Amino acid sequence: MHLLFGEIVKRYIPYVLIALVVSMSLFIYTVPTVMDRFPATGYIVAFLQQVLASVSGFIFHMIGLNGAVVDKTVIHLNTLAIRIDTECGGYRSLVAFALLSIVICSSFTKDWRGFVVAFFLGIVAALIKNVIRILYLGIILNAGYSKNIVAEPWHSIAGLVVFSIIFTAYYFTTRGLLNKLRLA
Repeated sequence: MHLLFGEIVKRYIPYVLIALVVSMSLFIYTVPTVMDRFPATGYIVAFLQQVLASVSGFIFHMIGLNGAVVDKTVIHLNTLAIRIDTECGGYRSLVAFALLSIVICSSFTKDWRGFVVAFFLGIVAALIKNVIRILYLGIILNAGYSKNIVAEPWHSIAGLVVFSIIFTAYYFTTRGLLNKLRLA
């Protein structure tokens, strides 16, 4: 009986852990009030908001929007301002990518260095995702389109579309890099 139970645990625990991590990441990504229970969340979110505002403001300058001025978490474009809220701060994406990196790595590596590489690539991917989302919405607004086009539900839909694209790129980049480093 003991051997049978041990075999069942060895065989199905990875799948249970994967299901648990995926469900946790989706839960954290979709329910922002869960994050409010952790004391350090406010500091992390404020830091991410400022980093994303600075990077996005710099990229706005690079693409020729010379009127872009960054004031803490607000990007002032020629005639409008984009405020980087908690949702655009990237905390939920960061947690989702970090947890999903564990799921991805568990499918093709058992080496702890592979998990570390995938984890940090997940953080970079989450930040890139949010910068692209801010740039996308800023360019649309700066082009003179109605503010309704960036209101809900389109704001969240844009985030999910960019998340899907960046996650796909993240998956293949991580898998290729781990293969190249012989960690897979």
